[in-house]
Amino acid sequence: MGKTHLTAYQAMKNVKVTAVCDLGEAAGKALAEAAGCPWYADGEAMLAAEPVDVVDICLPTFLHEQYVLLSAKHKKHVICEKPVTLSMESLDRMLAAVSEAGVQFAVGQAVRFWPEYVKTKELFDAGELGTVKYARASRLSVHPLWSEWYRKPENSGGGLFDLHLHDVDYLCYLFGKVRQVYAVGQKNDVGCWNHVASSLTFENGVQATAEGIIEMPSGFPFTMELNVVGDKKSVSYRMRAGANLEDVASAVRETWLYGGDAPELLSIDPCDAYQSELEDFIGHIEAGTPITSITPGGCAACAVGHSGHPHLAGDRADRDPLNTIKKPGARDLVQVRRAGPFLLLSKRLFQQRFGLLLVQHPAAGEHLAIHQQRRRGHHTQGRDLHKVRHMAHFLLAAQFRQRGAH
Repeated sequence: MGKTHLTAYQAMKNVKVTAVCDLGEAAGKALAEAAGCPWYADGEAMLAAEPVDVVDICLPTFLHEQYVLLSAKHKKHVICEKPVTLSMESLDRMLAAVSEAGVQFAVGQAVRFWPEYVKTKELFDAGELGTVKYARASRLSVHPLWSEWYRKPENSGGGLFDLHLHDVDYLCYLFGKVRQVYAVGQKNDVGCWNHVASSLTFENGVQATAEGIIEMPSGFPFTMELNVVGDKKSVSYRMRAGANLEDVASAVRETWLYGGDAPELLSIDPCDAYQSELEDFIGHIEAGTPITSITPGGCAACAVGHSGHPHLAGDRADRDPLNTIKKPGARDLVQVRRAGPFLLLSKRLFQQRFGLLLVQHPAAGEHLAIHQQRRRGHHTQGRDLHKVRHMAHFLLAAQFRQRGAH
């Protein structure tokens, strides 16, 4: 990703890469030579020596917090690749540091700048699609081969954080706050959620699904799709590229608009989304205006609690406190945020093919339960399940809260 960002910066007229920091001497020196700047093996030494304005963090995810805090210490504006971090506690520390330093902090959610996704948002915002009835986003990839660190969930977060996050974020960017999520997936042998499917219902009533797989069989082309169906028109985008999106130039990508006199193949300039993202960021830094499109507070994200299980990281207008249901004898409970009159908790659905979903209605003091046995295809459910507004198996993703929000 560092090479990708360097290429984007070199195409921009109002910015210059002045230093490269990489622990790997060979890779670091090669990138610095391409940029025409010095190489450092130590971030502290680089920031002490170089008069930089911005730090662009393209490091492995588990190192993001360390270098965001270091950049804030030196009062440098920061853009950090996604996923920004792997826990809410880490995010809070990062937000506190950049706020205290008085610097701007952006997250590299490049899909928001991907031309076909930009066009879809323009059509939606302009009302050309009418009332959206359904949306679907999909992202399928073989596992990246560039490094072993990527395969460890404690380092990268796996496909759930690094791949699926793109589509969850874009759907939230398009439709707003999430009201409920139902999600299923499979964990691999080292603990990464690399097969994920989520069904989301938004506060505005729009329903959508997102699919993310980062363990497709060898040779499968990187594929992403977006379909947004309105009562007037629908837009459909599909791209098939080389492995891991490395061959974008020869990718097959088409966007069709349906609902007019005839299907229309839209003509969209295939601009570099990474360059567009960085131009937006640098433009705000140069103008001294607040970044609004890719801030940690405006990007959807998944957060993982101390147990290692994903939990809700929502930002409700009423700022309800985080709550946990504790049922005698139940273990491995996952915290979720209060959602209307309901509290939701999932027990061991993350590690088993069957499990128990508990929902407590505080006013009535009652528990509703779903017991699912996938192996037998049997599904029984407790009474009054029509009341349940928030259900999830292992993922509930909503918008990151701003510093101080609960």
